[in-house]
Amino acid sequence: MKNQLPGKVLTDYPEPEYTFDGWCFATINNRLAEIYFGKKHGRGKQVIWAHCYVERNEFKTKKEQREIDEDIQKCRFTYRNKTYTRKEIPDQ
Repeated sequence: MKNQLPGKVLTDYPEPEYTFDGWCFATINNRLAEIYFGKKHGRGKQVIWAHCYVERNEFKTKKEQREIDEDIQKCRFTYRNKTYTRKEIPDQ
């Protein structure tokens, strides 16, 4: 016998709105952050669905420091009114 509530099967979960594709470092509002991104179902468009601010000294290894340096050169955003906006990166 399946685990059931009256009228509902517990194994029927709703389809998630986003799929998790990965994370990277970025600067958001001129602060170092980790951003989490994925694809929105039905559109195939990459979207940022969360971020958290971090401090550089939390990452100790040379590999992590190198990843931070590479990622923040490519990813700069502003976050305002629940919306992420990509900033133009000046040519160097």
